[in-house]
Amino acid sequence: MKKLKNRYCFLSCFGIFVFSQISAQGSFTTDTVKTDSSFCLVENYNLYSNNFLLESYRYYRCYYLDGALKELYSKNLDGEYGLHFRYFPNGKIRCCYNSIMNRRVGIFVEWYDNGRIKSTGSYKNINCIGDIRVVCDTIYSADAYGTGYYILCNTESIKEGIWVDYDYLGKLIGKKEW
Repeated sequence: MKKLKNRYCFLSCFGIFVFSQISAQGSFTTDTVKTDSSFCLVENYNLYSNNFLLESYRYYRCYYLDGALKELYSKNLDGEYGLHFRYFPNGKIRCCYNSIMNRRVGIFVEWYDNGRIKSTGSYKNINCIGDIRVVCDTIYSADAYGTGYYILCNTESIKEGIWVDYDYLGKLIGKKEW
């Protein structure tokens, strides 16, 4: 495992000072992304200073093909970032959690399609994006660059505290401490 250093840590810790010392301009665009089972409306926000991209965010509102809301989430250059909500086709909430750099952090709640809670718990929080641990594997195979290998990295979501599970009718079926 290696620790990933990240410029966003500096910007988030000292953003007021940094942004007050530069003149910045932004851009906004929208896209639509469609799959076999859903489509997403994507809002793209970019912040530039002297033609240098300072930050980029994408806000996703995804729907089932019948128009029912499927999920809401956002991404920046490092991946999922912020609150993430998923919904069942019947409109009831499926789960909600917070994420930083594709990693779940803080409280996690999951529901059944009948509206009853399925599972609750929490993931370890972090103080700064630079604190996220990244797990990388070297995969040996043919790749587009002819090197014979590539690196595959994933961030870790670390469960902590007590996780509680319920059955479909809401009866407690188990607790586990992490």
